[in-house]
Amino acid sequence: MIWVKHLDELCRVRADLVTASLVLARELTDTGRRTELDDANAEFGFDRAGLERGLDADIAAGRGDTASRVSVGDAQGRAAGATPAHPARCTNRVMT
Repeated sequence: MIWVKHLDELCRVRADLVTASLVLARELTDTGRRTELDDANAEFGFDRAGLERGLDADIAAGRGDTASRVSVGDAQGRAAGATPAHPARCTNRVMT
């Protein structure tokens, strides 16, 4: 039987390892190439004015700050028809 305190510690360690592995993978694969925001928007079929209109409409409809809900990774996954991946996480003291 695993004590709850020990399980919580394992969850934190697991989350730290996932974060560290993502940082390491990014560091190892970083070529130094950067993309301008407008170029990335164009690549995925967005334009700045359209995104701003959508954000204004969401705020006006009371949906608040929706900018934090969509990331470039989400847009890439949707463009490729992929389902977003969810990293391993601990919730309610159960590892999932």
